Amino acid sequence: MSLSLLELLRLQFPGHFSDNGRKAHGASSFQESPLNSKRVNAYICSYCQMKQKVFLLSSVLMSLLFIAVSSANATLKNDVEQARKFMQTGRYPHAINLLKKRINLKPTDAEARFQLGICYIKTGNFRGADDLFGRAVRLNPKYGYQVGMQYMKTGSEELENGHIGKSRILFQKAVQYQPDLKEGIAKKAFSQGKRFFDQGQYQAADGRFSVANSFNGSFGNEICDMYFELGNSADDTRCIDFYLLANCYCNTHNEEIGLRLLQIAKRHSSKEWRDKYKSEAARYVKKETIETVFPPPSWKTVHASTYIGKGYDNNNSPRYHVSTVEFGNLVKFGDKIIVQTDGTFRIWDAGWDEYIYRCETISRNRATGGYFYVEGPKDKKITVIIQRYY
Repeated sequence: MSLSLLELLRLQFPGHFSDNGRKAHGASSFQESPLNSKRVNAYICSYCQMKQKVFLLSSVLMSLLFIAVSSANATLKNDVEQARKFMQTGRYPHAINLLKKRINLKPTDAEARFQLGICYIKTGNFRGADDLFGRAVRLNPKYGYQVGMQYMKTGSEELENGHIGKSRILFQKAVQYQPDLKEGIAKKAFSQGKRFFDQGQYQAADGRFSVANSFNGSFGNEICDMYFELGNSADDTRCIDFYLLANCYCNTHNEEIGLRLLQIAKRHSSKEWRDKYKSEAARYVKKETIETVFPPPSWKTVHASTYIGKGYDNNNSPRYHVSTVEFGNLVKFGDKIIVQTDGTFRIWDAGWDEYIYRCETISRNRATGGYFYVEGPKDKKITVIIQRYY
C-alpha cells in the first residue's frame, strides 16, 4: 500500500508533526514542531523527484513490453507468411511446422488453422484438414466460404487426375460448407466428362458424368442421350456397353434398346449368341416384348389331314385299316398325334386302343416308314393332326 506524503513526513520526522486537536476542532490540525523548514522542503523535493523517476521507469517498461509483444506478433505473422511461401513451392512439411508453431503460441489464429488445413489436404490428411477447417470456421465464420472453395478446388484436381471417389468426397465436404457450390461442381464435372467423351475416352467420361449427375440430376437425360446415340452408331458388339451406360442415367430409351438387341439376336444362327442378346434385351424390355420376337416353345400344328372311316370289327381285319401319316416323314419322334371323329374309333399303338370323339398320343416311333393306322365309323370323317413342340 502506498503512503501519503504527510504520513511519510511523520515517519521521517517523528514528534514534529502531530494531529492534536483533531477531535476538538472536527478536522485534522497538525502543530508544527520547531523544525528546520529547509529539511522538510528538501525531503519533499526528493520525494517528488523519486515519484517522477518511478513514473518514467514505468513508462519505459510499458514501452518495452509493447515493443516485445508487437515484435512477437510480427514474428508469428511472419511465420504464417513464410508458411504460405513454402506452400507455393510445395514444401508442405516446412509450412506445417511453422503453422503448428503459430497455433501453439496463438490458438485463436483462424488463418493459421485454415492454412494448416490446406497443407493437410495437399498431403492427403483429409481428416486432419476437416478438423482444422471446422475450428477455423468456429473462430471466424467468414472462413466457411473459403473452406468450401478450397474443397471444391482440390476436388476438381482429384477429378482431373481420375480419382473419382476421392473427388466425390471432397465435393461433398465443399457443399457442407457452401451448399451454393453444388451447381458449380456439377457443371465442372460435366465439362470434364464431355471433354473425355469427345476424345473417345468413354469410361473416363462416365466417371466424371456420374459425379455431375450426383450433384445435379438434370444432367442425367443429356448424358443418357449421348451414350444412347453412341450405342446406335456402334456395331452389334460394342453397342451393348454404350447402352448399359445410357441406362445408368435414364430409362427413356429402354424400349428402343431392347428391340434392337432382340433384332440382333434374331439374326444370329448360333443359339449361344441368340441367348446372349436376348438376355441383354431383358434388361430393358418386359418378357411379353421378348416373346413377340421370340415366342416361347409351344405345340404348333405342322400337318393336318382328313380321312374317311371304313368301319371296324374285332378281328383286326386289314380292310378296315385307314393308313394316315407316315412315321419319319410327316411324323417325327416326340410329335403329338391328335385324332378326332364323330363317335367311337380305334388307333394302333402296339395294339388297338379305343377312344370316343378325340385322343392325343405322343409318337415314340423312331423308325422311318410305316403308317399310323386308324379304324373309325364307316363313312365318317376322321381328322389327324400332327403337332410339334418348338
